[in-house]
Amino acid sequence: MRVFFPLIWLYLYCRQTNSFVIRRSNPPKPLRVFETYDSLTVTYNTYIVPFKNIKQKLGGIKRLIRANNIIPATLLCTTGGWLANPSLKSLFTSPAFYISTLVTLFIMSASMAINDIFDYPIDKINNPTRPLITGEVSKTEAIVLSATLFISTEILSFLYLPKSLYLILQFAIANAVLYTPVLKRIPLIKNVACSGMIAFAPIFTGLSVINANANIELLVILARLVFFGSLQIELLLDICDREGDKINRIRTIPVLFGKEITLYNIIRVFLINIITITMDISRLFGLKMGLVFAFMYVKNFLDLIRMPENQFSKNYIEYTIESTVYPFIQSLVYFSVLAFGDRIWITF
Repeated sequence: MRVFFPLIWLYLYCRQTNSFVIRRSNPPKPLRVFETYDSLTVTYNTYIVPFKNIKQKLGGIKRLIRANNIIPATLLCTTGGWLANPSLKSLFTSPAFYISTLVTLFIMSASMAINDIFDYPIDKINNPTRPLITGEVSKTEAIVLSATLFISTEILSFLYLPKSLYLILQFAIANAVLYTPVLKRIPLIKNVACSGMIAFAPIFTGLSVINANANIELLVILARLVFFGSLQIELLLDICDREGDKINRIRTIPVLFGKEITLYNIIRVFLINIITITMDISRLFGLKMGLVFAFMYVKNFLDLIRMPENQFSKNYIEYTIESTVYPFIQSLVYFSVLAFGDRIWITF
């Protein structure tokens, strides 16, 4: 049962693409030594390759799983663990901390691979440099990689994590498996599902190592910041992909309502999120602390309201998204300091 959702995904993919089916009208030729048959691409690959090809393959896999997200996700897990267990010795000697972080990275990486497999026709228009499109990684390899990550997740969680987290983990796996073939077709729901996957990281790690000194309120605030911040980025990416999504008849908020209305709602979500978090931090730690948090996001707000002036260009949207990284990292550090509570006295 613990590999139930990965098997469902594999079934859905095979049903959609008719994978692993070899037509009798085109039988494979006899294979030579060291040669295998790839039924997905109907090509023959010799696996005696020079080192540079192996390096290229690893580079393609890194791009497939979006390896650049590993460090931010690890920081997110570490912060969630710290808020739930603010003790260096207790946190960093806990096997559950490392396993929960690794499991989170596995689920996120597998979800990225699944997304590229199902988005193959769309990426030909929106993202022609993706590794499946360029041929750096085959669909077979992407399937094997994602299945391996899911199975490893189940084994590690069964051996090392609290059984109380089983349902949360299965929900996260289900979300990752069903996101692209099912949820991604539903406007806004796809954005909420993706944002929920990212917000899952600090909560899952925090619950894995939680102790009596946990700052639950800060952990919830962090999850809110991550969820609505990710939702904002997801909608910005939809604006960026509007033309390709429209051609492929993918119903996103920008396709249905236009770029201007989408941006208006992004700004509204952004302001509500930052203002409510500022109020909560002020309630818990004082007005000064709340204002420090709000000040971190002033530039992000200005970037958003200047987007129409820049004609919603792809370069400006990418710049706006990249600009959210620095205040986010500052927030993680800030929340970690606040987790000490009355053990640290900060004066201005």
